[in-house]
Amino acid sequence: MEKQRRIVLVGDSLLLDAVESSLNDNLKLGLQRIHSKNGQTAERLLTMAPDLVIFDLSTSELQSIVPLLKDHPQVQLIGLDACCSQVVALSGQPY
Repeated sequence: MEKQRRIVLVGDSLLLDAVESSLNDNLKLGLQRIHSKNGQTAERLLTMAPDLVIFDLSTSELQSIVPLLKDHPQVQLIGLDACCSQVVALSGQPY
């Protein structure tokens, strides 16, 4: 049986609501959400051990998400920006 990939969405934007809605029915993904207003995002991310973190680039939690790459370079980060129609992929793996 294939390993379930763990994806964590960070933020409260409508953009992330849409991403969550589109990914929610995929049984191969373990989808979880951290709302920015709850705080302690970095600590919660570490306990979740995600394979992928998707976040809104305009979130106030950005400074606690990016340092995750230093200690966990295998985690992929994808930042979304609806205003500029941009996607930024961050990785701790050297190329």
